[in-house]
Amino acid sequence: MTTSVPYRPYRTASCKARKLLVKLGENHAVVPSQCYITNVCLTNSSYPITGGGFADIFQGYLGKTLVAVKRLRVFASSMTAEQEHQLKRLCREALVWQQIHHPNILPFLGVARDLFPFQLCLVAPWAAKGNIVTYLENHPAPTVRLIYRLLYQVARGVAYLHWLNIVHGDLRGANILIDEDHHVRLADFGLSVFAEGTAGPGTCTNRDGSMAWMAPELIDPVQFGHHDYYRTTATDVYAYACVCLEVCTGRRPFAGLPDSAILLSVLRGERPPRPSNTECRGLALHDNLWDIMTRCWNPNALSRPDVRQVACCLGEMQRNAI
Repeated sequence: MTTSVPYRPYRTASCKARKLLVKLGENHAVVPSQCYITNVCLTNSSYPITGGGFADIFQGYLGKTLVAVKRLRVFASSMTAEQEHQLKRLCREALVWQQIHHPNILPFLGVARDLFPFQLCLVAPWAAKGNIVTYLENHPAPTVRLIYRLLYQVARGVAYLHWLNIVHGDLRGANILIDEDHHVRLADFGLSVFAEGTAGPGTCTNRDGSMAWMAPELIDPVQFGHHDYYRTTATDVYAYACVCLEVCTGRRPFAGLPDSAILLSVLRGERPPRPSNTECRGLALHDNLWDIMTRCWNPNALSRPDVRQVACCLGEMQRNAI
């Protein structure tokens, strides 16, 4: 069986060119002039709608299109080392994101530089239905078919990223949005890197991210034969299994445990227990889905399935669901 995502070997010339473009833009904290957009106005510049670790999200309009505007939280006219780092991070995110075009990826509209003094903002369409967790909260009795459809679309989006040699790096429910047509849109590429292989060393990174969705080799690289933190396609696959649990239960993996306890549990080889029907919105967690999740949680990154295989399985499960 095959997915709708094409495949070709890693380390292609186009991938190297994309990687070089991102590296140059990050090093010099610039983006190409064609990325800049004008005619963006905010509905309220004083109060963000929501926010993340280093940015606030405002609502606005690009012409007549409702958009989300992501603004750096730490920035000023006098640049500190941390502010320069965050600016480079935003430029990197813009340069990675603008290369990605897929039905299950949130579109990149451009960079606005005239909304706030001395601040760059990333602009994307507004996700009318919120993230995948809040979306399901508004569907108190989801069907098995709906659950599988959402998980299939997440897998398709991740498979496309991996085809481009891009590792998402922060796959979790909060970064999986739902558009007005009820389609999954992966978002937030602030931790994305370029992969060098399926599970081998990639771009050296750091342990930023969310502990409950983090593969063991990102928690303690030395224990797993790495000398530094490397996000890979295999760490995305591990996080995908965590997303499956999150979608089925509405709760994050290891719900109720602090990050310190999650860290120790994962390094001991423990994984979230199989949830009951009651914990799964009254639906039985199918053996096939649980098998996919446990394989994605394999402590050996090389033994985790390719996300294209996962998408194939979810596509078939969706078609066969009642």
